Amino acid sequence: MESFFYPHLRFVHVAAPMGLAKDPAARKAVGEAAIAAEARIVLLAVGAPQQEMIARELKATGTARGTALCIGASIDFLTGVQTRAPRIVQQAGFEWAWRLATSPRRLFRRYLVEGPAIFAIAWKWRNRQRSR
Repeated sequence: MESFFYPHLRFVHVAAPMGLAKDPAARKAVGEAAIAAEARIVLLAVGAPQQEMIARELKATGTARGTALCIGASIDFLTGVQTRAPRIVQQAGFEWAWRLATSPRRLFRRYLVEGPAIFAIAWKWRNRQRSR
């Protein structure tokens, strides 16, 4: 954990390990670091679904305070580490394909193996809503 100060603000950075989705102990350690820092705002920038899992587990502790924001790769885009797709690709709704093409090793499994599970989840949710 690394801390640095800005007038009237204290920033704490926790470097999360890879594989958080399958490592409950690592997610717990990240959550405990946020609680120990007494953070009022937690920026979770580890990608989906890990950041959402950490946010849910933080809430479940009953001791976390403040707001957790799941921001994914937004800091990378803001700092220029990653570049956005051209505007026309964004407007067509294919930014995900652009990102996959520019980082296939990193995103292949997430986008093409794990990601499509959302369609089955959405279908089941929609059917439950209709039956009500």
